[in-house]
Amino acid sequence: TAWSKLFTSTNHIIQLINDGTNIYAATDGTGVYYSSDNGTTWQQKNTGITNLHVYSVFKNGSNLFAGTSTDGVFLSTDNGTNWTAINNGLTQKNVNTVLSSGSYLYAGMGGSGVFVSTNNGTSWTQTTLTGKNIMTFKAFNNKIYATTFGGGVYVTSDNGTTWTQINTGLTNLYIYSLAVHINNNMFCSTADGVYYSS
Repeated sequence: TAWSKLFTSTNHIIQLINDGTNIYAATDGTGVYYSSDNGTTWQQKNTGITNLHVYSVFKNGSNLFAGTSTDGVFLSTDNGTNWTAINNGLTQKNVNTVLSSGSYLYAGMGGSGVFVSTNNGTSWTQTTLTGKNIMTFKAFNNKIYATTFGGGVYVTSDNGTTWTQINTGLTNLYIYSLAVHINNNMFCSTADGVYYSS
């Protein structure tokens, strides 16, 4: 019911993730921050990142991924201490969101849809979801959901080979984010409010 400020940034904090031990923050202008003490102290972790406009971070096991506004996707295997660009096959490097699920890594682009990698970003292939401004991903019940700015929500059950638009009832297709409740209820935020699906 009450909040206390833990971290002050001169740039927008785009995303926070918690891997169970550490917290990572993606910021639009100062890169990636890291906290190992529940947010009491923060450190910048940007060595190797060539664009500090980081729109997304995601952790899977020992692999930490960051998506940037113009320089593509970066990988760290040491909790963000060092980063390496992993962009072979990306035809665009404006990455809005990244998601790792099982052995698949997804990059959602600002205008050219979804790319997928099966080798932690060593190489990328464009999926059939093209020409869309991808905002976020959500993995749920062995499916990957992608929200788009103008095209609504898409889902794939075959790791990105095919995508299906699921927009029945959505009167606004500019989707910012997607959340799944413990009872399988799904919520999406749009330019004109929140929508719900059971």
